[in-house]
Amino acid sequence: MDARDIKKGLERVLDDYETDRDYLGMSKISRCPRHWYQVLRKGYRPPSMQTSRYAHEGYLHERDILERLARAGLSVVNHNREIVASFDDRFRGHIDGELINSTDGPDLLEVKSANDELYCAIVEAGQPASAHLDQVQCYMRWGGYARTFFIYKARQTGEVWVLQVARDDTRGEALERRARMILAAVDNQTPPACECGHCR
Repeated sequence: MDARDIKKGLERVLDDYETDRDYLGMSKISRCPRHWYQVLRKGYRPPSMQTSRYAHEGYLHERDILERLARAGLSVVNHNREIVASFDDRFRGHIDGELINSTDGPDLLEVKSANDELYCAIVEAGQPASAHLDQVQCYMRWGGYARTFFIYKARQTGEVWVLQVARDDTRGEALERRARMILAAVDNQTPPACECGHCR
């Protein structure tokens, strides 16, 4: 064994953070329908090392926030609980956790880390990124939550920003229609229209 062997081992285990999924992920429902069609029909392409490193770093920041919440006396449970859509078990996702609120029941917790540019843009806009909103609307719709607490962390500075959003049934219905359309396209083997301009 030498230094190169150790380096290869450290890089190889990063693949665990980007697993090959055979379902439509709620966390990425905003991605192009044609992209999802190709993924569900042919499988994921292996992630690049940069993608794996970025995902790994995200998990490190998430763990930091969860540890800090515990130290602050805030109870987080059901980390990584699976949420499954009632209409098709191929549409599902995994939550970061639930914050226990004794008066209103559990609230959904969503932790995001972002580079400083994205972090500042989100804070300035006063709301989460659109794709993040779609993600939690799916979780709230099929997980039975009334609201979500977002915690954003700036990767470079460590600054945090917290806000809450309520369940929006109109948006949830639109996302359900989108998911149904993608899964029907897979079943019918009929590629949906490309929205991103990069699908082949």
